[in-house]
Order: sequence, then structure tokens, then C-alpha cells
Amino acid sequence: MISDLDMYIWEEVCRWQRSRIDGGHTPLPVSVNVSAADISHLDLPAVFEDLIKKYALERQLIKIEITESSYTSNTALVKDTVRSLREKGFTVLMDDFGSGYSSLNMLNNLNIDVIKLDAQFLDLDESNEKRGIRILESVTNMTKTLGVPIIAEGVETEKQREFLLDLGCRYMQGYYFYKPMPTEAYEALIADPERIDTSGIRFKSNQQFQLRELLDENIYSDTMLNNILGPCAFYSLHGDGVDIVRYNEQFYEAVDIPNFADRLENIQRFMPKSDVPLMLDLLHNAVKDSMNGAKGILHFYKTNGTLTTFFMHFYYLHTEGECQIFYGAVQNITKLSNLEKQVTLLARIAAETVLFLSRMPDDTIRFTVLFNGLEAETGLDARTLEQSLHNKSFYARFQSKDTPSVYDSLRYKIEHSEAFTTVLHTQNAAGDPLDLIAHGNYMQDNTENMNYIITLKKAIT
Repeated sequence: MISDLDMYIWEEVCRWQRSRIDGGHTPLPVSVNVSAADISHLDLPAVFEDLIKKYALERQLIKIEITESSYTSNTALVKDTVRSLREKGFTVLMDDFGSGYSSLNMLNNLNIDVIKLDAQFLDLDESNEKRGIRILESVTNMTKTLGVPIIAEGVETEKQREFLLDLGCRYMQGYYFYKPMPTEAYEALIADPERIDTSGIRFKSNQQFQLRELLDENIYSDTMLNNILGPCAFYSLHGDGVDIVRYNEQFYEAVDIPNFADRLENIQRFMPKSDVPLMLDLLHNAVKDSMNGAKGILHFYKTNGTLTTFFMHFYYLHTEGECQIFYGAVQNITKLSNLEKQVTLLARIAAETVLFLSRMPDDTIRFTVLFNGLEAETGLDARTLEQSLHNKSFYARFQSKDTPSVYDSLRYKIEHSEAFTTVLHTQNAAGDPLDLIAHGNYMQDNTENMNYIITLKKAIT
């Protein structure tokens, strides 16, 4: 009965994938579970091969999860099954990794594509927190050494998410993000292109190093460590007063105050009054969350009365008498903050819309609206405009006689990295004619794939 039920589920998933493709939607991979009973009673590679052919699906759309406990029942059969599935082009994941005793041995014998870390590893409390953190670090470092991507299961809180991110775990699942939902709810969720990523699970070997390496005085000098760590300081919290106990040269340069020695005690004196409670909250939250600390944006007055903006991340270290000691990393973001204000100002006063067009590695096109000066004309804010460009509903505003020619012409220019200027005959929010001039300039940016910057403005008639 287990195998009958599983086969029913697998076919329903394939049927759903086919219906999505036929409906013109971008298909996303779906993982299906395979049990020990399935491996023993079915020819799994043949079953999945038949389903793929029956529904004319690409193999990467169906991912196969096999629980770790399955590997203990018939090691040779499981090994052959995994090998055959991968040879046929299927992605195989080991589910509930760490729930059994044979994990390390199985990883040595099986060529798995992805490991899913069992949720029990995140079940930490005060009694086992330090030991649990060390185990998680060891497991994730081991998978990195093997070159296998890892997905953490059972993420239910922001604290767990932040901790896993700091650990270098890129992929997670759990109730913190979403709970199980009906198919219709899932389809509505992924209708927003901002919520999906079609690039697949990626892994970069040797992407991280052990921070304990930095403590080896035979390898790194103080100068090197200061440059690696960036601006940082130690803080002392006593009551509602905050002192800077020690700081490095990079911190002094970031603060940019000539007579900084006069500002080491009760630093809240040099902050806007509204920021003082925020800083105290950050420090108190850092005590509560020793794994992730607490971070936020704070402002300090310079000697000339202007404000400097800092992004600060505090970590609680220990208590000395009546004082609590913290480590704080600091980043001066004043220029970035001013730039954001300038962009906001442009959005309010500009009569044009400026957006980025990006060609992704899979040849899909993405839009990012920088600011939308045509919001009143189109009736679309920047966010809605992005969505309407992604789902192509914006093209419905084109006059019918222009739609094929304009679309084909622009796509040809984009595919050949050419600049373009064209008139778009569209409609405004009320449905009346609205002519827009679209001007696009090609630019090469291999990092962000920002291929075009496009300006839309109302045509003068």
C-alpha cells in the first residue's frame, strides 16, 4: 500500500507539472519522497523514466528524496538505485540526514546530489546550545569538503535562520517560511516572479574558511587581522550608559572624529535622543540571542553637528561585575544612506521612469524599476510595474496593431546588445492613449547581469 500511495503521488506531481507548462507558466522543480519499501518493491529508475516520458517533462523538474533510514535496509540495492537514477539525469537528495547512525559511511559510498539536514540539529536550548552549534559547524564543514550542497530542515524561527546564514548555510526549509499548503495556494504564491528562482541549487567549493584560523598568531599579524575584521570595538554596558573599551585603527578611521578620546565614555551623549533607546534595545537583544547578536542602523553627531550613519552589529561576550561586555562590528553607510535619499527624491520629482533589464543565465528577462516618475500616468507604482512587466500583463496596454512588431523589434535589439529608441503606443490608467518613448542603452555587467538601463518618458505630441 505504501508503494501504491507513493506512485499515486508521483503521478499527480507529474500531471500538475504538465498542466503548469501547458498553461504557459514557468515550471519549478518539485521534490517527491521515496521510501525503503519503494526501493525494495519497485524498479524506481524505470518508474520515474516512464513518468517523465508519459508527461513529456524535463528530468530536472522532478527531484527524488530518499530518507537516510532507507540506506540501512539494503545498502547495495540503494546504492545501485541512486546510481541508476543519477545516470538517467535525476537529482537525488538524502532526506533527514543525521537521523541515523550510518550517515558518514553512507556519504562515503553514495554519490548524492544534495543533503537535507535533519530538523533535530536545530532543536537547541541552554543545556545543549554550545555543543549543538559545534556539531552543526562540523556537519556543514564536512559537506563543504565533500562538495555537496546542504539544505537545513525544520527552520521555525528568525533566530535559527540568522544562525544558519552566519554558518554559511544558503538553503533552508521550514515553517518559518511556509507551512504545507494546497496546490492552489502554492500556485498563487509563485505567480509573483520576485518569489521564485529558476537557477537551481548551486554550490561553490571552498567558499568559506574556519574563523578559528584567524586566531593562529603564526599565520596572521595584528595588521592583517585588523584589515580582515574591519572597523570593530568592544563596548561596556553599565545601566543605561555605554562606553567604548577598546577599538582598532579601522574603527577610528570609520568614525572620523579627530579628538575621539573625548567620546569613549557614555557614547549616547553624541547620538540623537531617538536613537539611544534603539541602541540599548540592540545590546539587550544581543544578550538574548548569543548566536546571532543584534544589528541595526544608528546615528552619531560629528563635531560640526552633522550626522553620520552607521550599520552596527553587536555580539554579547560576557559579564564583568556590573558591566556587560560586547563586541561590535561597524560600517559607515553615510554615503549609501545619502544616495538612497537622493533616489527617493528623484522618484518624487522625476517625470520619467528608469529601470534595469537583465538577461539571466537561462535567457529569461528580469526587470528592476529604479524609480517610477510615470506612476500617476500609468496608475502603477514601481513594484506593480515590475510585476506587470514580468508576467507580461503590461503588454496588454499596447495598441493591438503595434504589439507584435514592437515586442519583436525590442527583443531583437536586446538579443544583439544594441541600443534602441522607440515609441510605445500604450494606454494610461483611464484607458486613454498614452505614447511613451523608450530609450535603452546596453551596458556590460557580468556580476549583476544588468544588461540595459531603460528610460521611459511621456512623448510630446
